[in-house]
Amino acid sequence: IYCLGCAVEQRSYFCEPCQDKLLLNPAQQCIVCHLPSIQGLTHPKCTTRFKPEGLLSIFDYSDKVISEAIILGKYKFVPDIYQELSEVAATYISLHYKNIFKQADYICFVPLNAGRQRWRGFNQAEIIGEVFSETFHLPIIKTLTRNRNTKTQKDLGKDQRIKNMKDAFSFNNVDIKNKNLILIDDVMTTGATLLEAVKVLKNNGANNIYCVTLA
Repeated sequence: IYCLGCAVEQRSYFCEPCQDKLLLNPAQQCIVCHLPSIQGLTHPKCTTRFKPEGLLSIFDYSDKVISEAIILGKYKFVPDIYQELSEVAATYISLHYKNIFKQADYICFVPLNAGRQRWRGFNQAEIIGEVFSETFHLPIIKTLTRNRNTKTQKDLGKDQRIKNMKDAFSFNNVDIKNKNLILIDDVMTTGATLLEAVKVLKNNGANNIYCVTLA
């Protein structure tokens, strides 16, 4: 194993000095309009019944180490990269955003299509959720199923992303009525995936939903 930051052979993908150099997201933003927002809270003018209460993204995807690590983990099938990044993120959240998790009842995550998960061997969002579940002592539940194998979002424009995710999720029969949820994914770009997932969860009784991504 080589550290993805300094390329020195290590026991992990991020040595301690390189963990400290990972570029944190400089400003949180509203998931709807993408303008800066304190703690990523959804702006009052952007709020509707089916929108999340906020979005927290820990790392800046423009950091080459972060972007290459996420791509390597996802497309070269290295789940340990997500495990390590999530542990660093959880430490940062504990110091600066722990209140978001204190208000939650459950952690849930954006699912993959069954075929894609078999091909990859893991769901990166689920790995992140499991690390956060253990760190913040919150149960993790599988609330959603992906109905179809949607196109990869990174290859699509904004309008295409929204169309691609329409009706992509169905609700699993779990009790989330009046519960507060943390919804996990690896990366937020336009927010189309998270917004579609939140709509399904709120349609089925969820109360407050805070989205959390690595980048």
